[in-house]
Formats: sequence, C-alpha cells, structure tokens
Amino acid sequence: MSHQAILDAARKQAHTTLKHILKTSCIDVSEPGKYFYSAASRLASEQDKESVDFLIQYGANLNFIAQGAARGGHRAYAEELCAQGASINWLARGAAQGGHRAYAEELRAQGACIKWIVMSAAISGHLAYAEELRLQANTHFIAWGAAVGGHRVYAEELRARGASIDWLAMGAAHGGHRAYAEELRAQGASVNWLANGAAEGGHRAYAEELRAQGASINFIAQGAAQGGHRAYAEELRTQANINEIARSAAIGGHRAYAEELRAQGACINWIVTGAAIARHPAYAEELRAQGANINEIALGAELGGNLNNEKSVFIYLMDFKESAVRNEMIAAILNHDNIPEVSKQITRAAQNRCSHVLSFKNE
Repeated sequence: MSHQAILDAARKQAHTTLKHILKTSCIDVSEPGKYFYSAASRLASEQDKESVDFLIQYGANLNFIAQGAARGGHRAYAEELCAQGASINWLARGAAQGGHRAYAEELRAQGACIKWIVMSAAISGHLAYAEELRLQANTHFIAWGAAVGGHRVYAEELRARGASIDWLAMGAAHGGHRAYAEELRAQGASVNWLANGAAEGGHRAYAEELRAQGASINFIAQGAAQGGHRAYAEELRTQANINEIARSAAIGGHRAYAEELRAQGACINWIVTGAAIARHPAYAEELRAQGANINEIALGAELGGNLNNEKSVFIYLMDFKESAVRNEMIAAILNHDNIPEVSKQITRAAQNRCSHVLSFKNE
C-alpha cells in the first residue's frame, strides 16, 4: 500500500524509494479507511520529527503534520507548526480526533471551526464530546464522521434526528464498513455517494463494483483524487472531468497533483475553490497571485463552512499573509451574490477585529 510504503521510506530516509512511490501516489495519501491520516501526519503523532522533515522535503502538507502532532498530544510541536503556517483548524481537528478535549476547546475559543472539531471527535469515537457540540454544528457532518469511524449506533441515532442517509453511506464506504454501506444503499442511499466514499477511502475494488452497477465515474474520480489515490484517479481521468478532479485534489491537500492537472489544462479557479474549501490558505494565496479569481476563494470559504462565526472568519482572514489579499477577500465576500447575508454580517464584524489587531501590531 502506498501509505505504508511512504511511511517505511520516511523512517529509512530512502530518497530513491520515495521518488519511485511518488510517481503513482500523492505524498499525503491517507491510510485506507482513515480520514486525512497521511504518513507525515502519523509520524508527527509519534513525534518522529526526523522522518517528518524528510517528507516535508517532498511536499508533505504542513496542515496534516500539525493535525498529527495535535492528535498525538504533542502540543508544543503542534504550536510550532502553527507558527510556521499551519492552520489552527487543522490543529483543532487533530486535538479532537486524539481525544484532547481541553486543547480542542482552547482552539475553538480562538476561532477554530466547530464543524471540523465535532466531525473529528465523531470519527474517533469521542461521542460524548460530539454530542455536546451537536446542536452547534451540522448533523450531516457528525453522522458522516461517526459512520467513517464505524460507530453505527450513534450514526443511526443522528439519522433519526435528520442526518442524511447519503452522508452516512458515504462515511461507511469511506471507512471500509461495506456491510453497513450496503444496508444503507438498500434503504435508498445514492450509489454515487457510496462510490465516492469508497474511492476516497482507498477501497478501489468496492468502488469499481459500484461503478459496474451504475455509479458515476466523476464521483469516483473525485473521491480518488481527494484521497490522494493518484494512480486510480489517473486511470479514470480520461473519462472524467479534469476540473472536478483537480478541485478534489486541492480539497484533499494534494497540491503537487493539483498542479500537474493545472499544467494539463485544469482551470485555476476550480483548484483555488478547493484550496479555500479545505482551508489551505498558503496554496490559495499563491494561486491568487497567479491569477485565480478572488471571488472563487470567497465562495470556497462559504462552501467550506468557514464563515459561520466571527472568530472563525477572523482566523480565516488572518491566515492570509498578504494584507492586500485579505482586503480583496473581504470585499469579495461582501459583494458575492451567492454568499448569504448572515455570512456577510459576520465578515463585517471580523473585518473590524482584523483592523484592531493589525493596528495594535503596527504600534
């Protein structure tokens, strides 16, 4: 498996081996059935900094590394990575996934997105914490996380409270819980959602079975790209939409693959939307400098649930290092026809907060 091979190469500092692996796999491909559980993330959770630094040379995503450090309870290491540019949201995701509730709550108080925290808590089975946060978050995402983690009883409870069967099915397929996924399909879940989850989770054989039964190749290719399963995504690419694959690669944090697809004709605006959805601000900012439309970054922020509260918007805006991009972003949000008025009001409040912080820093 690519994930294990990358892990082994990092521990052995095997440059030649890793270069060979990366011809067919993204460096941040997740462990099968796991969610954003890259080799670098796992090594960071073990505080194996030497192996992590080896993978950074080859483009390992800093956000995933910070997530792993927080998941492993290595707070100082996580904070160090945050100072280097990792997003606070990824730290919060890792803290919640690792059961470090106090740290997750500190990060939430600083503006980390509650959606990611509660979803990560559900994945790892910290269900009491997930339940406490449930009324402040989207039930679909929590149910998806519970299904990914194999917490079927809780997933079904959430379904009874309104969670979509499609989200549960996609999560079950992603986590490799095929029997549960098939039960949900028999009850009406979309075969496309199952196939997307199976492909993203690295369960290619199951995804192919579903394709033979009518699942959309575009859904499967998007899942494969988002999960970092590059060889599979490439096999499907000639029959799928390259823009959707590139956007999914960007959502998944697989920058090198997204850039290859851009060089082959994928639209930069599709890619930047993906980067904005999943809060990869450094990549979004680089793409903006290369001509990506600021309106697509603003839309990605909304689609990713990043404009839900003032603290979250503040953190999102401050993740952009260039003040010019930050100001453009604010204007784009406030003037975007497809962003709700409530998100615009929250952004105005966050704008004032940004101004106060920046004025203080400049004094």
